[in-house]
Amino acid sequence: MRATWTSGDVPGQQGRLAVVTGADTGLGLQTARVLAARGASVVLAVRDTEKGKRAAAAIAGAAPGADVMVSPLDLASLDSIRAAAGELRAQHPAIDLLINNAATGPAVHSGQYYGPGRFLGTRGYPTQAHSSRQSHDTASPPAAPSSPARRAATGRTSRARG
Repeated sequence: MRATWTSGDVPGQQGRLAVVTGADTGLGLQTARVLAARGASVVLAVRDTEKGKRAAAAIAGAAPGADVMVSPLDLASLDSIRAAAGELRAQHPAIDLLINNAATGPAVHSGQYYGPGRFLGTRGYPTQAHSSRQSHDTASPPAAPSSPARRAATGRTSRARG
């Protein structure tokens, strides 16, 4: 038995739709890149659509023929979550993979200052907790209410390291 698992171990994804939050950089981008290379149609659900378009172009360049779309999604805004979920439902009959990857670190914020290192989002929750966890719980059911989607959540370990 092999001790390591690599992106080469990902099976073919032809005919599947994957939605990846935070797919314009980091782990989300790498996840989207591998899924597209394996044949999945991939929606990059991102806050900054210009960065998302650049990421989509990079994926398409690395995987010719890849079906990559960009969808605006700001997890600090429930209105944005609802709009993105409605758009996904309208455009796609089913979501096969939902990768909840997007997260906000303590240095990234939107909203109102709420003490050392904390900012409030549009609903009054600290932005880091809201966009990193609560919003995924809000977005997941509306995005795929009748879909048998596999849902995966990625996590950041930087907080544990200090």
